[in-house]
Amino acid sequence: MKETSAWVAPMETLPVSLSPIAAMQKKHFGAVLNPTRWWGRMPRLFWLVALFVGYLERRKARLTPVLRSLLMTRVSQICHCAFCIDANSLRLA
Repeated sequence: MKETSAWVAPMETLPVSLSPIAAMQKKHFGAVLNPTRWWGRMPRLFWLVALFVGYLERRKARLTPVLRSLLMTRVSQICHCAFCIDANSLRLA
């Protein structure tokens, strides 16, 4: 099997603004996940996306959890993000 590499290498050190996310991921997964390291290049955009996803996932959201997961999985497919596809598909299982 041919080994592929990322177009953009993940950052080794993250901006201070992402340290709460990095700490949570280290505690939960044992390491900072690569998508967070890639998003570290654009911390403002990272937080905007995180706030938007939080808005979609709030309890009073008009979308049902199943429809929300389908929508997020489809967006992940359009973006060709295998990690996001897996993460969002797990919610459907």
